Amino acid sequence: MKFIPYLGIEQVRVRCHCNLARIEVRPKDLLLFMEEDFRKKIIAKFKKWGFIYIALDLQGYRSGSMEESLREKSED
Repeated sequence: MKFIPYLGIEQVRVRCHCNLARIEVRPKDLLLFMEEDFRKKIIAKFKKWGFIYIALDLQGYRSGSMEESLREKSED
């Protein structure tokens, strides 16, 4: 994701769920997404890549986030 560091975000992860892109950034970068111009740039880029839905993960970037659902199922 070459455009993200240019926009001021140094650490980012995008999880693809079919036609949905879930963006994970550090908590300190979450506020950038409240700026309309910033959001428009992100939306345009992801739409160009074919995503219909673009979501910001409010829990932010965290290691092991894909295993969370596995841990929850094993606790049942």
